[in-house]
Amino acid sequence: MTSLDQQQGKAFGLLVLAGLVTFFLPIIPFGNYILWPFVILTTYIHEMGHGLMAILLGGSFLKLEIYSNAAGVAWHSGVGGGIPRALVAAAGLVGPSIAGGLFILAGRTTKGSSRAFLLLTQVTHRFSKSKVESLTL
Repeated sequence: MTSLDQQQGKAFGLLVLAGLVTFFLPIIPFGNYILWPFVILTTYIHEMGHGLMAILLGGSFLKLEIYSNAAGVAWHSGVGGGIPRALVAAAGLVGPSIAGGLFILAGRTTKGSSRAFLLLTQVTHRFSKSKVESLTL
């Protein structure tokens, strides 16, 4: 077995382990508390997908709200109906997938993962100061 095969086998094993942990955590007592930060992060990225697409289409991203039940709302304006509105709606669905894929790619190296973490904290800090109007817990 070559070194590359060993690395791929180890990566696959870790992926399976992560899937099992994600599946079983909600079942065990207090497991939801461990998952909660990831649920909020997913909601944040979902809503940011809507807001960033509105900006890309020439509209405005007014505010982002995340509620205690992990639901959220991205308030935007200036995006017309039809296809632009559909693109804003779709961006919330594909936003977490794109972000997750980029995080996986960035995580291949220590430098990449450090840069991805820095970018995430900068974006979060920027929007938490100027765009996130309410975080109700």
